[in-house]
Amino acid sequence: MHLPAVFTALAVSLALAFLLADGWVEIALFLAAGLGGGAVALAMPRGAEAPYWLFVLLIIALVALNLAGTEISRFAFILPIVFIAAYFTARLTRKIARLAGAK
Repeated sequence: MHLPAVFTALAVSLALAFLLADGWVEIALFLAAGLGGGAVALAMPRGAEAPYWLFVLLIIALVALNLAGTEISRFAFILPIVFIAAYFTARLTRKIARLAGAK
């Protein structure tokens, strides 16, 4: 049941990488964020909201730093979104597999 969740997270991050990344390094970082999101989704218990709140706090911190005058690239804003999208799809895949009766 773990492999489909991880593959789904990687597929989502790869799709976002091909849409939003400019080079091979960014594609690799997108895949790493997707793999991290899938791994966190597998490690967290059902109903865990900590990754969502960490995502919100990270985005608020990035916006605050940007408003303070630092030069933050768009890549820094996109990477947490890739992580949370991979996390969400891995959780959704686990739920669908559990409802379907897979082990």
